[in-house]
Order: sequence, then structure tokens, then C-alpha cells
Amino acid sequence: MTRLRVRAVEALALPGVIAFGLVSLPPLLAVATLLATAGGSKTSVAEVPAAQLWWHSMGWAVSIAIGATLVGWPLGRVLRGGAPWVWAMVVAAAIVPAWATFYCWWRVVRPGNAIADAAIRGDWVASLREMGLAVSLVAWTWPLVAVAVALRPSPREAATRDLLALESPRWRDRVAAAWRGDRGTLAFGALVIVAMLLGETTSFDVAQTLTVASELRAMDAAGAAPRAVIAAGGPALAVGVIAVALSFGMLMRALPRVRPAAADEGGSRPRRGIPIALVVLVFTVLPIALLTLEMAGSSQQRTFTQIHARGAVHSIVMAAAAGGIGAALALGAAVMAILSRRVVLTVAAILCAILLTLPATLLAVAEVDLWRRTPFIYDTVVIVALAEAGRFGVVAIVVGAWCGMAVGNESREDWEVHGAGTLDFVRMAGPGLGAAIGGGFLLVFALAISETSIAARLEPPGADWLAASLLNAIHYQDPSAVCAALPWLVGIAGSCAALAVWVLRRARRGIRLGSIALFIVAVLPMACGDATDHAGAGVRDATTPLPVDRIIGRAGHTDGRFYIPRAMAVEPSSGCLFVIDKDARVQRFAADGRFELGWRMPRFDRGKPTGISISPDGRVYIADTHEKRILVFDREGNRLSEFGSFGTAPGEFIYPCDVAFSPQGEIYVSEYGGNDRIQVFSHDHKFLRQFGAPGTEPGQFARPQSIALSRDGRELFVADSCNHRIQVFTPTGTLLRTLGRAGREGGEFAYPYGVHVLEDGSLLVAEFGNCRLQRIDPSDGHSLGCFGGGGVELGRLNAPWAVEEDRGRVFVLDSANARVQSMPLASLR
Repeated sequence: MTRLRVRAVEALALPGVIAFGLVSLPPLLAVATLLATAGGSKTSVAEVPAAQLWWHSMGWAVSIAIGATLVGWPLGRVLRGGAPWVWAMVVAAAIVPAWATFYCWWRVVRPGNAIADAAIRGDWVASLREMGLAVSLVAWTWPLVAVAVALRPSPREAATRDLLALESPRWRDRVAAAWRGDRGTLAFGALVIVAMLLGETTSFDVAQTLTVASELRAMDAAGAAPRAVIAAGGPALAVGVIAVALSFGMLMRALPRVRPAAADEGGSRPRRGIPIALVVLVFTVLPIALLTLEMAGSSQQRTFTQIHARGAVHSIVMAAAAGGIGAALALGAAVMAILSRRVVLTVAAILCAILLTLPATLLAVAEVDLWRRTPFIYDTVVIVALAEAGRFGVVAIVVGAWCGMAVGNESREDWEVHGAGTLDFVRMAGPGLGAAIGGGFLLVFALAISETSIAARLEPPGADWLAASLLNAIHYQDPSAVCAALPWLVGIAGSCAALAVWVLRRARRGIRLGSIALFIVAVLPMACGDATDHAGAGVRDATTPLPVDRIIGRAGHTDGRFYIPRAMAVEPSSGCLFVIDKDARVQRFAADGRFELGWRMPRFDRGKPTGISISPDGRVYIADTHEKRILVFDREGNRLSEFGSFGTAPGEFIYPCDVAFSPQGEIYVSEYGGNDRIQVFSHDHKFLRQFGAPGTEPGQFARPQSIALSRDGRELFVADSCNHRIQVFTPTGTLLRTLGRAGREGGEFAYPYGVHVLEDGSLLVAEFGNCRLQRIDPSDGHSLGCFGGGGVELGRLNAPWAVEEDRGRVFVLDSANARVQSMPLASLR
């Protein structure tokens, strides 16, 4: 075989080499550069010592790895010889993210459920939440152990089993023999799981569990410099590198002994898959099904399409692009494996595996630092696709290597001796190459479309992404959006898993299937292009930027800075501004924006407040949302009184979120989370009446986030945020009219979180989902102007939470941009 012929064949791996050079080496070099220049950067903002945070994170990672190993080991042995549908279920269970199943379980066990109510009253909500998180993480990670065990049967164990069969051994002897055969594989699986969980962010964030990865995300959200974030994540990077080096040493030694046809042996034993099917159905499918059934019959699918269709299209395009890169990586790995380039293959796999174990925030920060001066990448879908392909590229490389090694030695030797060139190589290796392309595309596509941490962090300014929409819906209690999206994500995961298993098992059809995959890669973004343009038409371009002339605050944890501010109020007597952020800090600013003082909420371990109002007599009323009460302070931060407690009876709360005051001295409180109602109290906090109930019908609510009374007190305006409308009531609770509907045009809303009544009677509405401020006619909901639009520039908004006006000046709480933007009211005409 001539060197020229080998070079020609190696050219087939060129797409994979280019893909590797785009998605793996640049971010790793960026991380290394930032780490080398970090110097004395602050490496933590957590209120717990760094050592304690690391022990807590390692404790979670090791505990889940042990649990996943205990579950995955016996199921992996069952998986040997399993039918194709069993393999598809296992792969699908690994693709469905842990945060999805956790959210579904947590939604089922919500206030109103006997278990949840007992946990709230007994103050063991955190323990219940951590139990649910542990179950979800084990359900997500055991498939990795099971697949590793199933693909690598030990010859030593087979010989031992034959000897034991002659002696009628006890079950303990059989277990010991199995342990000796599988312990190396189990160690590999446990190492990979530990490294992955140290980098997992979304699941721990949703469960409000502090880990190293969630701390890094908090640092980034608070505006920490990239070098500081990378420095704080340096130990996580080191642990990931060590775990990857150890585990891949095991994997590359094991790959030659993997039997690609192992799963074919059990086609006549379909019952072997029943235990696996039960585990997948109970711990992965059931929670999602329960949430879906809970919302069945509602209009969530239609609303989801109206609000999130553009984001879903963007996510599909991005995932298809990432899948295309994955297909190229798999093709290159397959060629290298067939040509026995083991060193090249191992190095590439290890480098990509480091990106998989790297905390998502570190990878996202590295990508931002790398591409921020390249607009056609930084401001487009390309940056997200590159990051997702880099994160999951190791999956494509392992699939490609497995497919390449599946090509028989006889075929390779025949080509080496008699082959005439590249065409003969393609004929010989075509099934394996096609299977690699198809499998690499499908698996990376499925993983990318369900990933949230990187996608939400890297989404281009003003764009709409399903990842960010889902995270917001989870955090801010919109189960309709989550249950509308999750079945599709699970369906995609299941379909991709089934197709990938079919592709990899039917290698003889690999060329045809690989061609189909490449066709999808090429056509899908173009097919979605018109839909993307149509879905996004008229949003950012038609929205006038806010005419801002003053900025208050910026990202940070110190005085005068904000970490995701979520509540705002203006003091009528002085014009001072009060803001509460997710550090549970109440900060007061002078009318000109100068920081004056601040204080912290007395308790905040369950969650942070989402509402603040100033009464006519100057007292500060705070909706202490997750503590189920209303706290009253003076303007200096001295606690005066409180009222309310957990429950569904009159005068009790689940999640109170806003307070308003009538000219007659009555106090209105809105709440969500199961009650979803308005309660009215006297000036001395005695319950008077209530109205509203959970639902989508007129007069019902789905998170009434903000409330405001007209200047004469005759009408109450309720921002019915998750029903995407404004409802208008009399002070006694009689529904007068409904303004707006779900959508993105003028007069339509996407999560209206803030509402304020102007002196002329018109309404200012802050739309969390549409990233804009809209002025509407209170009589019919007709739009009088839309301002802002998504982005980070001055005058643009990112998830605005509240709006206030005082003395002719408007204040908008630009939550995700960690600032308050202010402008004259006269400029919003």
C-alpha cells in the first residue's frame, strides 16, 4: 500500500479535522489563556467557604455515581443481548436531561399535595427537593454505566462462569465473578459520571442546590470578569482532566474488545428488556407524562406556538448545525480507526471529553472571549452550534471510532493488499462510515437541542431560544410552557435514539442512512430559514429602543449593583427607588440614582422576594414570596410587622408576589403557585375578601405577577402573566374586561410581568418574554407604542420584570441585564 494511497484515504477525514479545529482546540486554548492570565482574580462569590463548596459538590457527584453504578450494573448485564427497542430506550433515557424529570416530579409534588404541604410546615422542603434531584440525576446517568457494561463483556468472566457452572455455585459466587469481570468498566462509568456532574449546572440550579458549577454561573451572571470565572473553575477543570485521562485510558484499551454485534444475540429474548423498560418508564417517562396529563385540555400548545415558535425553530436550526459538525467528527474518527491511528484518535477524544466535563459556564465564557470580535459568529446561531458541538463532540468521536473498529480485519487487509485507492476504501468501509455519519449526527442533534446552560448563556442579543424560554418557565412557574415543550423534546430524544440504534446496528445500509443524515444537515437550516424570518418578523426591528438617559446599577454583588433584580418600587414622597435582587438585598437609591442604603431579608434559603411596594404612609411592603408572607419595613430597613402564612385558606399564601393599595386604605395581594388569586386586606392586615382561581378562563389566573389600581381606585389591573394578558376588575372582584392575548404584535403580550397606571389612565406593561415595554389603551388594549426590544445595548431590554413612573420619569427593571433604565415619560409617545 503506497503512502500516496494512504494520504488520499486520510483526506476523507478532512471534514472531521476541520470540525475538530473549530469546536475543540479554540475554546480549550481560550480557557488555558484566561487561566494563565487570571492572576489574583477573586475566585468565589459564594457565602460558604470554597473548601465546603467543593466537598458539597464532590459529595453529590460521588453519591450519584455510586447510585448510578448500582442501578446501571445489573441493567447493563440485562442489556447484553437486548432487543433494539431496549437499546433505544436506554439511549433515550440518557438524552432526556435530568432537569426535565426533576421539574416534572417537583411540579407534581407542589403546594396542595399532602407531601409538599407537610414538607413546608415541617421545614424540610430542601431535603425533599434534594431527594427528587438525586433520583433524577441517577435516572439520567445510569444508562452510561449500563451501556458500558453491555458493550464490554469480559472474556475472563465467561471462562469463570463456565467453571462455576460445573460446581452449582451460590448466588454470591456468581455476583463475585460478575464483579471481577465488570469492575474495570464500572470504574470507568463512575469516573465519567463524577466528571460530568461536577460540570452539570441546570439541574442543580433548578433544584436550588449550591455546587461549584452553579456558583460559576452565578459569578458570570453577576458580571464577574471572564478571567475570574475561569480562575474559580480551575479546580473543576483539573478534576475533569484527571477523570478524563483515567477513564479514557480504560476506554481505549477496551474498545478493541467491544463486540459491535453483541446486541444482536438477544433478539429471541425480548423479555430480558422488561426490567429496563420499567425503570425508564417509571423514572423518565412517567413524570413527564404526569405533567402533560395535568395540563391536557388546556390551550398550552396553541399559546406555546404563539410565544415560542421562533425560539423552537432557532433551536432546531442550531441543533442541526451542531449535528452536522458531529457527523463530520464521527466520519473523521471512523477513518482514523480503520487506518489504526489510535494515538490521534485518543488525543482527539480526550480533548473533546474535557469540554464535556467542563462546567458549562466555563465553556460559554471561553466561547464569548474567543468570538466576541467576530460578529458573524458571535451575533448568530453559529456560536451556539460551535459550543454545543464542542461539548458533545466526544460522543460523535466515540461513535465514529466504534463504527470504524467494527469494520472487519479481513476487509481491511483485503483493501490494503488489493485496493486501488479511495473508491475501493469507500466500498470496503462504506457501511461503517455511513453508520458513523448517521449516528454522530443523530446523537449530537438530540443532545444539543435539549441542552440549556450553554444555549441560554450564548444566545445572540435579541434572539429567542427555546432553552432560555424553558429555563424561565421553570423558574417562574409556567408549567403550560414546560409541558408543551417537554413532550417534543422527549419525542425527539426517543426518535433520535431509535434511529441511531437502527443506524449503528444496520451497518450494511450505512451509506444510504449516512446520506439521509447529510441531506437533513444540509436542508434543515434552509427549510427553517423562512420560518425563522417569519417568526421573528416585526419584533426587534419594529420595536423602538428606549430613549434612555440614565442607568442605575450594573451586575455585581456589592452596594449599588444587582444580581438578577426582580422587584422595584418608587417612593412617592421622595422619588427614591427601592430594588430587590436574587441576593435577597433591598437597596435604596436617591432620585438621581445614587446608592443610599441597603439591607438583607431576614430569611432567604427557600427563595427570594419578587415584589415590593411603598404604601401611601411610606412603609415598605415586601412580598416575601417563598416564605409565604408579607413583610413590612420602614424606609431605613427596620422590620415593623408581617402577616400571612403558608396555606390555601383566606389570609394564607403560597407564593405572594405583589402588593397594591387603594385610596380607601385596602391592601391587595396577588399570589400564585396553586392559589392564583387576589386577596384583599384592611389597613391593619385583616382579611376582607378574595377573588380569582387558577385557570385560563376569564377571571382566572396563571401567576398574577403584578397588580395596579387606577388613580381613582375604581379599576384593578392584573398582569396575568402566564396567561399573557391584562385582566381588569372592580375593587370587589367583578371582571370588567380582558386586554390582549399571547403573541408578539402590538396589543399582544408574552409574559407581562409589570403593569403601571399612568396619570392619563394608559398602562405601561413590562413584557418579560417579548423583552419590551408596551403602552396600551386601558379601555380596549390597543397598543400605543412598543419600546425596547431584546438586547444588551442601551435602550434594549433582557427579561424586564417591572416598570414604575414618578414625576414624569419612567423606570424599567431590566432584570437579565442587571440594571434599571430610566427616561422621561414624554419620550415614550
